[in-house]
Amino acid sequence: PIIVDGVIYITGNIGKELMVFALDSKGEVKWKQPNGRAWTRAFPGSRASCNYSDGKLYNVGAFGRLLCMNAKSGEPIWSVKLVEKYKCRGEAWGLHDVVVIDDDAVYVAITGAEALVVALDKKTGKEIWRTKNTTDDYYTYSSPILADLDGRKQVICCGGMNTYGVDAKTGKLLWVFPHVYKGRMIATMPTCADGAVFVTNCHPNEGVTYRLDFKKGKPVKTWRADLGGDASGGIVVRKGVVYGSRHRYKKSFVSLNAKTGKLIAHKKIPKEAAVIYADSRLYCQESIGTISLLEARKDAFVVRGKLTIAKTKQFWAHPVIADGKLYLRYDKTLYCYDIKKK
Repeated sequence: PIIVDGVIYITGNIGKELMVFALDSKGEVKWKQPNGRAWTRAFPGSRASCNYSDGKLYNVGAFGRLLCMNAKSGEPIWSVKLVEKYKCRGEAWGLHDVVVIDDDAVYVAITGAEALVVALDKKTGKEIWRTKNTTDDYYTYSSPILADLDGRKQVICCGGMNTYGVDAKTGKLLWVFPHVYKGRMIATMPTCADGAVFVTNCHPNEGVTYRLDFKKGKPVKTWRADLGGDASGGIVVRKGVVYGSRHRYKKSFVSLNAKTGKLIAHKKIPKEAAVIYADSRLYCQESIGTISLLEARKDAFVVRGKLTIAKTKQFWAHPVIADGKLYLRYDKTLYCYDIKKK
């Protein structure tokens, strides 16, 4: 979910429809609005989270319908059929894009035959610009980020073969960097910190994370390390340290030196995990249905608390913290925990 001014916005399947819900602080439904067909194929359920800007709510359905709604009422304002318009192939597991919004534009990393990235007017849905897909890359479930990098505001995104940087004002393709493992699914977003981009690239044996630094506008891989899963969360970069999980043969939660990629600490876990950071603590959500509160010390992790939500292999919805509350979503249930310091 996302939380804006005390209102919780979340998606879910109701019968054959994808539904967007607005909930109050007690979890009661304020309004609901359908956004196309429900995803009932492999790994059924809703996909992308919503995003918010200036009283409007935006959501991409699994079949590629981008819907803009009035955040107070849920009333539709405009919609665009992204798959049909930009010839995107996201049919295996549906589209997962969380759009990025800045100033007057909504940015979508569609990675289709007709466009790599598109910018749409956030009030009308009309196209502002599109970046041509000159690389023959394809959609791979990773949402874009917006970052000031190398002297420009850039939309940074991943396709199945490469990571890209696109000028946010013009749509010009600024740089392309091939993945370590090409043709693999990438569900995690890239991360930008300290002038560098960190990309997580999954693999059947063990995923990798690598750091890209920029010299005269060109990306250079500084290091790579075994770190990253294919379904859960991404990584957190905080005060020169990268936090994330290894998910196959080296199952562990780890911290790496952000400049060198060298291992700082690790803790064994049974399955890959999503991670978020708040109040000097790490929240590590394992896909088996548990979430741990971790304190990161110089060379070790200390468990400060643990919750079990369900016994499963698909606890994949990312945890959210807002206003001193931890929100956890599993299947058809949203849980809310008070985590304020007492």
